[in-house]
Amino acid sequence: MGTRIIPIVLSLLLFAHCKPEQEEYVINPAEFIYGQWRYKKHMWWKYTKLTDKQVNAVMTSILHIGHDKIYLEGITFLEPRSFLKEDLRINKTKEKNVKTILFEKGPLRSIYTESQIRDLDEIEIQGNEYELGVIYLDKDLMILNYCGGVTFFMEKIPAIETHYQGKNSSIQTLALVQPCEFVKLTYGAQGTSSRLIIKDQVGKTLLRILLEGNEQTKTIRVPLSKVSQLIFEVSSSSPDFEWNIDALVY
Repeated sequence: MGTRIIPIVLSLLLFAHCKPEQEEYVINPAEFIYGQWRYKKHMWWKYTKLTDKQVNAVMTSILHIGHDKIYLEGITFLEPRSFLKEDLRINKTKEKNVKTILFEKGPLRSIYTESQIRDLDEIEIQGNEYELGVIYLDKDLMILNYCGGVTFFMEKIPAIETHYQGKNSSIQTLALVQPCEFVKLTYGAQGTSSRLIIKDQVGKTLLRILLEGNEQTKTIRVPLSKVSQLIFEVSSSSPDFEWNIDALVY
């Protein structure tokens, strides 16, 4: 009985040692919405106005959000919106819009629960209810829900985008040439469980996690206050361990 308990205790100690060092970075939508956004995916409504050609045009366009204008580059069939600072409202989804989304047969009703819809950040330009006048933010995923019967999902274009993959142990470094808010890490692994440590330029540990073999891909956002370099340390003693990390820096 005692010998069976020892491996369990060791596993728990390893997990405790490798849990994240700090809480995940919380995105501030009032700052994060500004910049350039690219297409990620789209979903059709039951009834649509946009043609396949128009949808393809949005897929290859860039969404620009400035402090006085929002528009899709090269797109004329979705009207650009100009606004004053006081015309822009950013809040959790309003009660009337929650009811509207739940009543509609659109994609959001099928992929979000009522409580999740209530937790979306709503970006609203006063006096504009459709197309680019009302959009939603799900953490770092922008949702254009009222575009001629199509819902577009956009991701912000990062300052740095890189991909690492390898086997066994490895050390990778990434220089940050400008001040950044956070890094979004998407990672996965196959094989025996191992450890990932992320440090800054002075060796301070920003993140310490356990990479569990054959796990589904996971995502975490790490704050980067006063960080000019990221050091990724993957530690494994197993020859069958493979890992991959996508890093998007904002």
